[in-house]
Amino acid sequence: MTPNDGKTQGDVTVLLQRFALGDRAAHNDLLPKVYLELHKIASARLRNERNGHALQPTELVNEAYLKLESQKDVCFANRGEFFALSSMVMRHLLTDYARSRAAKKRSSNGMVSLDEAIVFSDENLALTLEIDELLDGLAKTNARWAQVVEMRFFGGLTEDEIAESIGMSGKSVQRAWLKARAWFLKQMSKTN
Repeated sequence: MTPNDGKTQGDVTVLLQRFALGDRAAHNDLLPKVYLELHKIASARLRNERNGHALQPTELVNEAYLKLESQKDVCFANRGEFFALSSMVMRHLLTDYARSRAAKKRSSNGMVSLDEAIVFSDENLALTLEIDELLDGLAKTNARWAQVVEMRFFGGLTEDEIAESIGMSGKSVQRAWLKARAWFLKQMSKTN
């Protein structure tokens, strides 16, 4: 069975519900079923970063999963909600990482070691922070559009996966993505 077939999707939903009820055995069964999909999401997000980025997909997945696991009061109705929240967690991890790198650079009077310069692109740092800030602004304007962008850009989810997780039609997700992209372009042209 492939990770995206119907049986596996149903299994993930059942395991998430059991885990939410405190079933520790469900936790052990869950990780192998979601790991490949989480790794795909992390790889898609990090594909936008420079080669040799200090964070690797495996590291991002592990950090995101640990954060999700520590959320004791979160209950997932289905696998779509789990992957939607995973996208959001990865966005926050990457943004926090970018902020800490920017702060480190400022505190060292703009000097970074050669190793740090090789593995991290300042252009991507600024872009990650700008996108995060714009996404917060979009959420105030249209929360649904922001959710679609977050899941697509930071989570690497397809339009169908997004539609399933937030209860919209595929066409509605496609329209939201197009409108949000136009909004982003307009906002980014104002700052440049």
